Amino acid sequence: MRQREFDLWRANWEQQIRDLQQWRRDHERDHDQDEDDEVAAEREGRRERWRQFAAWMAVAAVLVAAWWGSAATR
Repeated sequence: MRQREFDLWRANWEQQIRDLQQWRRDHERDHDQDEDDEVAAEREGRRERWRQFAAWMAVAAVLVAAWWGSAATR
């Protein structure tokens, strides 16, 4: 009887260890995915800032061209 109890106890602990190992793998995978999502969001933020910068530079170029053209006609 004691051997059977020990075998059940050991099987229970082995299953708990496997469950914890699986949880750790899942957690690490989720964490890695979160980091990938953060990097992608940061990259998209940089792209958006460059788009805004390019738009403002285009506006500035139009204003400078208009000023230059008006100054040339005086």
